[in-house]
This record gives sequence, C-alpha cells and structure tokens, in this order.
Amino acid sequence: MSLLLEILESGKMKSPIHKLNPRVKLVWWIVMIILPILITHYIYTIPLVLLSWVLAVVAKVHKSLGRYLLVTYPALLGFIILTWPFFYDKGGRVIFTLIPKWVPLIGGKGAYTVEGLIYGTAMALRIAVAVTASMFFVLCTDMIDLANCIGEDFQRLGGSYKYPYMVVSSFRFLPSFVGTFGTIKEAYLSRAVALDKGGIIEKGRKYITLFVPLIDTSLKSAYDMTIAMELKAFGAVPKRTFYKTFKMSAGDYLFLAFSILLLIAGIYLRITGKGVLPL
Repeated sequence: MSLLLEILESGKMKSPIHKLNPRVKLVWWIVMIILPILITHYIYTIPLVLLSWVLAVVAKVHKSLGRYLLVTYPALLGFIILTWPFFYDKGGRVIFTLIPKWVPLIGGKGAYTVEGLIYGTAMALRIAVAVTASMFFVLCTDMIDLANCIGEDFQRLGGSYKYPYMVVSSFRFLPSFVGTFGTIKEAYLSRAVALDKGGIIEKGRKYITLFVPLIDTSLKSAYDMTIAMELKAFGAVPKRTFYKTFKMSAGDYLFLAFSILLLIAGIYLRITGKGVLPL
C-alpha cells in the first residue's frame, strides 16, 4: 500500500523529466514497449535498460525505482532465465538434463543448454526494458495530468471528455481508498483481531471482513461525488474548458525527436537483422 502511494505521489515531483508534456512521455513509453519487440539482441537491450535508469537519476526517482525493481528483477527475470532454456531446442552444448538419458522413452529430455541460457537471458532483458520503462513512466508522470491531456485530445477529435475523467477519478480517490483500508485495519487490530495469524484460509476469512466497511465507505464516497457533480452541472454541455493546459516546449520537441529516433533505429536494426540474436 505504501509503495502504491509513493508511486502516485512521485508523479508530482519537480524535475526536468516531470516538467515534460505528459503526451511526450506517453510516446516515449510506447516506443520503449515496441523496441524490445523489434530487438532481441542483448547488445542493444542492455543500453535500453540503462537509458531508463539514467533518466530515473535525472528525474530523481531512481531510489523509488530501485525499491520496486529490487523485487521485480529477481522474481520475474530470474524465473525467465531459469525456465526458458528448457523450452529452447536448438542448443547443442548441454549443461545438464532434468531427465537422465537412461530413462526409457523420455531419457535426455529437459536439456539445459548454453545456447538456451543465452537466449533466455536475452528474453529476460527484453522484459526488463519494458518493465523498467513502464515503472519509470508511472513514477515521472502525474496520472491526473495525463488523463486531462487525453481528455483534451478526445474533445478535439469530437469524443467525450467523460471517459478520461473516469481514469482521473480512480487515481484521485485511490489514496483515500488506501487510507480508509489502513484505518479499518488498525481498528480491527486495536480490538485484538489477529489478522496475520493462522493459515492462508483463516487469514483470508479475516481480511474479507475488512472489505465490508471498506465497500460501504467507498459507495458513500461515490454517492457524495455523484451529488457534487450534479450540483455543478457536470456533463450539461458537450464541451468543457480545462483548468490546466499543456503546451509543447523546446524540451518536449527534443524528447519527442529522441523517442522517434529510437524507434527508427529499432526498425532499422530489425530490418537489417543486426538487432536479432543469431541463435
């Protein structure tokens, strides 16, 4: 819960990256998701991972990024590196096999090869590019500002601004939701309810009771918000003005150009075959 609140609050920090237009950062994030699809060679994916970390240092969110990825990297990437070689059947240099060769019919199956280990590491690095970039994007972008930008763009294209508003509302009340859950949990603990004792099923039963007052409080908050929206004539006109607008600056154009150049380079490496791992 505290990590979630930290992620939401970090988007409001002050840094050169935070000042960028949310649309530009969204384009950069999309490019960083596309690049590991185009490129499989670790020579190029490692610099892409380092790029997100360098930008995180500039944005002063490297500590928060490190706390999150300290858990994600070993769990996700380690699992891929350990399991992927077993499904890679093109390797010739066998390190070990799960099933000994003397076992009838299935002997020698589950070979863990050097080539499979290299390919598994390359696949893990591709995932690392996407995961690191996604986490960096969330830490450096105020989701409310991003939703406002999308709402403004929707309106320009003739769409409704109400859909992005739903996203804004979810992020806006999430800290309150988390705080209410913490208050209810502390109230239970003060009444000597041992929430963390017992087996998984027993813990599940205890925590289910926490959600009854939580849902009731959330429904009341949603009802109050509905009344407030009706009093302010929300949706009375098809178009609305925005309190905060985002215009492109010189830094935004530079970052956008950098993102486009990265995408062009990725397409070039894919077409020429230089970005594909030769295994």
